[in-house]
Order: sequence, then C-alpha cells, then structure tokens
Amino acid sequence: MLECKDVVKIYGAGRTKVLALRGINLQVNAGELIGIKGPSGSGKTTLLNILGTIDMPSSGSVVFNDIYLEEMTPKEIMDFRRHQVGVVFQFFNLVSNLTAQENVELPMAISGIGASDRQRRAVELLDEVGVKHLARRYPNELSGGEMQRTAIAVALANDPPLILADEPTGELDHENTELVMDLFTKLNKEHKKTVIIASHNEYLISRMKRVIELRDGAVFRTTDSSLIKG
Repeated sequence: MLECKDVVKIYGAGRTKVLALRGINLQVNAGELIGIKGPSGSGKTTLLNILGTIDMPSSGSVVFNDIYLEEMTPKEIMDFRRHQVGVVFQFFNLVSNLTAQENVELPMAISGIGASDRQRRAVELLDEVGVKHLARRYPNELSGGEMQRTAIAVALANDPPLILADEPTGELDHENTELVMDLFTKLNKEHKKTVIIASHNEYLISRMKRVIELRDGAVFRTTDSSLIKG
C-alpha cells in the first residue's frame, strides 16, 4: 500500500541545516496497525508528515498504491490528502467556532459533498466514536478525550484508507488513552483501515501489530509487537 524509498528530509541550509530523515526505507501493507517510536528528535513527526503529504521529502520517493507522490501536481496532492489519508494530531486541531458536528462536516464540505449527506455521515461518525450526544457542543465545551474522539471522526470524514496519528494520546489520561486506542484498534479490525501511530507512550506502542523504532532520523529496528509483549 505504502512505501518509502531512501527518503531524506533536510531542513535549513549551511550551518542551520538539520538532517531530519536519513534514508528511510519502509513498507506498509494495507490493513496494518503500526507504531512508530523513538526519542524526541528521532524523526517521527517528520516521517508522518511526509507520509501524509503535509511535507515532501528532500530526496527519495514515497509510493502509495504504485503512485509516486512526488510526481503528483499540487492539485493531485491536495486531492490525495483529502481522500486517501486522515490525520489525527496531539492537540486535536478542531475549529473553535464550529460545533463537533460542523467540524466533522467541514472536510466533506470542502470535498463538495451535499449538506444532507454530510450531516448524516457526521452524525454516524460521531456515534461511531461515542460522542454523538455532544454533536452540538463546541470544542471548549468538550473534555480532552471527547475532543480527540471528535478529531478522529474528522479524520474519517472522507473515508480514507490510511489513518496517521501523531501522539494522539499525549494530552490524555490513562482512561482516555484506553478509549482512543480501542477506537483505533476497532477502525483497523472492523473497518480495515491502515493505521500508523507515532507515540512516546509505551503502552500505546505495545498494542501495535508492528513497531518501527527511529533513531537519529533512521530506522533502528522493526519489531513484531508479540515479541515485545512476550
């Protein structure tokens, strides 16, 4: 489904140059549940941003279903980001002056989906993540766990096959971490979503099917989670 081929990412130039990714090679199969771990500065967020086309590599290739992303036009990249990938951030990224339901409707509205269809799907998604009863509330009226579950519904709005999550439980307590992780697992098992989660949370990482550890911008090792648990 997704492959990185010698992906390098450099920020800045000269004395300020930072080599964030150092030749990443990685294959992701459809339907996998993958964790990315590593210390701060190891390249986790940079890698997720490149997989989600929020950023582009300095060199190397990212291939999605045999399509080389760097060969896409800006419009094709925009369409890819809208329909093929959903991103969940640590700090929720909800629009403060929109209700939970309106936040979920927003990606569909941008994609040209009619009002009645997007309203119906938004309610279904909020129900799926367990916050349907909060549809008319604004983000500042929600708890951290409720905001993150709403943010996951937003990521699912256009039914993308790939979900990327960057420290999705970083602002949550253990109880809400459990709820959010159960939700990601459900999306992977029941809805066949490919899910890639970057996190420092060892408990979260232990529930992944495969774990990729980064160090200094490179893949240090890849481990089956059953070996970690055992």
